[in-house]
Amino acid sequence: MYILRNPRASTFVYEVGRVLGSLMLHDEGGVLRVLSVGVHPSFRRRGIGRRLMALAEDMAQKFGSREIRLEVSTRNEGAVAFYTALGYETKGELPRYYSWGEDAYAMCKPIAIEIRKS
Repeated sequence: MYILRNPRASTFVYEVGRVLGSLMLHDEGGVLRVLSVGVHPSFRRRGIGRRLMALAEDMAQKFGSREIRLEVSTRNEGAVAFYTALGYETKGELPRYYSWGEDAYAMCKPIAIEIRKS
């Protein structure tokens, strides 16, 4: 419940008649962390994940974040490939990151700050 009540966190739902995907973000002051992104298994590979990650980048711009960070299981080859295709780089491995003991990759992507003319 902490994250749902945190004023620096945001939760988004991708819905078309029913929930098909979700995204949870946390603004850490200069860094936007993707806490969770998920797409219903029956609707994967239809661009929903890309739309959610594009939203994360839009929010990073809004918050003035210099990068987006996330963690992903080293066993989830599909997710690692997905994030890599979106421009995320693996910055290291986190041994036993998950509560069940699985390792994770720390991944990040720099965000270019748009300068708006007045």
